[in-house]
Amino acid sequence: MRIDCPLDDGKEYHVTIPDVWLGLHYHAYLDAMESAKDVRGVLQKFIVSIAICDDFHLPGLTGKAENWDLMKCDLRLMVWVSQSVVDNFTSCFVVPKKKYNNTGQLLELMKQTTAGRSQKAA
Repeated sequence: MRIDCPLDDGKEYHVTIPDVWLGLHYHAYLDAMESAKDVRGVLQKFIVSIAICDDFHLPGLTGKAENWDLMKCDLRLMVWVSQSVVDNFTSCFVVPKKKYNNTGQLLELMKQTTAGRSQKAA
């Protein structure tokens, strides 16, 4: 999914994130967190974001990564990338709770759970 940068009027700058986050993205996330362990906050989140997105076109970030000067990167851009990528990535760790049709169904489930705990304690 391509996300255009709202800070760029011409919509030239963007990041592309996957439609579905996979284990390989989590592995890249862990590697990036380890690589960026000496920095914190927005800079760390930005580095991780670049590592896990599928593609990006951002000012000053072309060629080899070791030639980039992140200290000259627009802070607003770094915050936008971080929010667009890492916040989307971390949302996959939130599992929606099951909704119950009626109170009776929920009470029955609670009884079963409580009974299971009582039996284990005995």
